Amino acid sequence: MPGKFSRAITGRCRLGFILLVIAVICSAEALRHSAQADELQSGIAAYDRGDYARALKIFTPLAKRCDKYAESHFGAIADAQYILGQMYWAGLGVPKDYDEAAKWYQRAADRGQAEAQAALADMYLHGQSVPRGTEKAVELYRKAANQGMAFAQYQMGTMHYEGAIVAKDPVQAYLWFSLALTGLKPGVFRDDATKALHHLARQMSSDQLSEAERLVDAWVPLSELAETLWPPRIPPDLTFEDLKADAGEDCAESEGRDTCACEWARRATKMPCIPIESWCELLKERDFQ
Repeated sequence: MPGKFSRAITGRCRLGFILLVIAVICSAEALRHSAQADELQSGIAAYDRGDYARALKIFTPLAKRCDKYAESHFGAIADAQYILGQMYWAGLGVPKDYDEAAKWYQRAADRGQAEAQAALADMYLHGQSVPRGTEKAVELYRKAANQGMAFAQYQMGTMHYEGAIVAKDPVQAYLWFSLALTGLKPGVFRDDATKALHHLARQMSSDQLSEAERLVDAWVPLSELAETLWPPRIPPDLTFEDLKADAGEDCAESEGRDTCACEWARRATKMPCIPIESWCELLKERDFQ
């Protein structure tokens, strides 16, 4: 989804909140997070003014950062990964490369970054570097829409309105189009959503319309980012075989069963920056069968 980053993400607003929250935690962590936030802000400024070489220089090491803070919910790492994916997708300052775009979108999406989830959904929808998959696209669009991402809400509305990818559902279409209009900028998408809403309002029964409006009034955004906080939620019935199935079986036999379990758990939950010792500590009381 090409365009100025400032039109696709509320990064600046989030940064103000980030710095305020961090200041309350402790000065050492605040300095570290503040530095990450400053890097992100500098990168966004370079991106917005078209200085893609500078933006790439800032975002690449930030997106690759791997320390105990990188898995937090503060968002700077995920935002950098999303923008890096955007640059490779659109060929901004780098050769266009859908494989690289998908890689960085996936990393950001795994951290709950809504714009990355929507961008990756679009790639699944069109089969760009990833297998074409409508179910995966819908799953990702829904995650982004549930966080309040306007374009993803528009896409959910469109899919329920047309009924080609998901079941045709005027109530759901009305819900998502209504929510999308609160965030869409003037343009084709906003015009389409407005027209679709008017058509739906004429076609729906009074009961359907009442239910749709009730859902709109009751809707609140869900935060995917909060789910990346340490420690992760581990199912109580998790087994050694589950870990192997989720993360592969290439752990050396000489490393031992317990060490392999720690490594597999780290891979399976997509939190590779957390030291393996932390995973071992978290799993030490688990009796894997």
